[in-house]
Amino acid sequence: MSRGVLPLKQGTSLLFPSIGGDRPVNGSATDHFPYTGRGVGAMLIALAWAMGKQGGREMQWSKLTPRSRWPHDMVIRVNDTPHHLTLLLFIREAWSIARDLDIPPLNPAPDCGHSRMPESADAARWGQRWKAAWEQAWSWYEIEDPTQHPTSAEMQEAEDPNRGLSPFIPPFWTQRYEWVGLDRNAYQVWDQGLTPKVPHDAERRSLQALIPAWKSGIDTIVVLPYKGYFAQRFSQRHLAVSADVRNDPESYSRALTESAPS
Repeated sequence: MSRGVLPLKQGTSLLFPSIGGDRPVNGSATDHFPYTGRGVGAMLIALAWAMGKQGGREMQWSKLTPRSRWPHDMVIRVNDTPHHLTLLLFIREAWSIARDLDIPPLNPAPDCGHSRMPESADAARWGQRWKAAWEQAWSWYEIEDPTQHPTSAEMQEAEDPNRGLSPFIPPFWTQRYEWVGLDRNAYQVWDQGLTPKVPHDAERRSLQALIPAWKSGIDTIVVLPYKGYFAQRFSQRHLAVSADVRNDPESYSRALTESAPS
C-alpha cells in the first residue's frame, strides 16, 4: 500500500439528514489549532478534538423532501484538516527528508519560514524517525473510535507518547519532539490556509457515487493537501482524497466509484 495518503477528526464535518429546512445548517466553529505538545492547554485542545469540534465545523443536511435521494441513515464524516498529517507533511517539506516515499506534491506548497532540521541527528536519522511517525499516523486509523468520549484521565494518558496509540486522539510529532527545528508560525499560516475552498455540498453533488461507497463501508472522507488527482481507500471505513479531487464533482465521483467494489 502506498503511504502517500494519511488522513481526522479535527476539522470534521458531519453530513446527515435531519429535521429542519431543506438547507445545510452550520454548527459551531473554532480556530484551526494544531496540537502543541504537553500540558493542560494541549489536553484541552485534544479534548476539543475528541468531541469533534477542533478546527472545523459540523454541518447537517436538514429535512428530506420527497425529491431528496440522501438515505435517511447515511452519516458521512468529512475531515478536511487532519493536523497530525499536515504537520508531518510540513516537516518533510521543510527538512527535505524521506524523499524516497511516493507522496504527491503539496498544494499549496508551504513557506517553511525559519524551519531548520536540528543538528542533533543527521538527515538519514531524522528521515527514519519521520517515516516511523508517518506509519504510526496511518496505524492510528485502525483503532480510532469517534463514538467514545474520553475521560480526563484517559486524555492525560493519551498525551504520553510512550503509552502507544490512543483511540481518542491521533499521534502528533510534537508529543515526542515538540517544535524543535520548526517555524511554528509558518506552519500555522500554511495549515490555516488549507481550509478547502469547496462547496459545502460536495458530497451531495456526487451522491450517486457516494451511496455505493457508503454501502461498501466508507463513512469517513479525509482531505489532504495534495496536488492533482489523488484517491486511496486505506481501510474499510476511510477514503482519502486530495482537495483538488473533492473540489471537482467529476473527479470526486470517480474516486468514490473506484473505492467501492463492483
